[in-house]
Amino acid sequence: MKKRLISCHQIVKLAFLISLLSPVTLTAHSLDGDLITIILVRHAEKADNSHDPDLSEAGYERAEKLAEMFKRVSFDAVYSTNFKRTQKTAKSTADLNDLDLQIYDHQNPTSQVEKWLEMHQGETILVCGHSNSTPTFANTILEGEHFDESFDESDYGNILIITIAGDGERKLLHLRY
Repeated sequence: MKKRLISCHQIVKLAFLISLLSPVTLTAHSLDGDLITIILVRHAEKADNSHDPDLSEAGYERAEKLAEMFKRVSFDAVYSTNFKRTQKTAKSTADLNDLDLQIYDHQNPTSQVEKWLEMHQGETILVCGHSNSTPTFANTILEGEHFDESFDESDYGNILIITIAGDGERKLLHLRY
């Protein structure tokens, strides 16, 4: 009999899916209505290094993969910066939830995070940013230094899921895709 090994990558994907789809977890947290879930991602691969590039072919594939991963998540809002690459990364997920993309100011994390926390009590939002803004936003939401100032420019695979309970407790789940 041939043994089948599961890769670490497959285990992480499975754990992620279970955490998102588990009715016990969703029910337990939704009873208090105060839980905010903010999912931060960086835009997918860009076509070139111009000021406002489109996504590359690999970028479009990654954006669709992201939407597929999140197809069972009910988002209340989807945010993007005012750049093609972030908008096109987040668009499929917004479309699956019948939502318009909302543009946010990625250069003012403190003010923006305060708005999200006020506006999205009990909700789940997706935020698509950049290699230099996504870690900063995560640190601002988490109220501490968990990440360096920037992700590596060649790294497009981080998913940061941050939950904030009604009592202010913040938790981070850092995944890769």
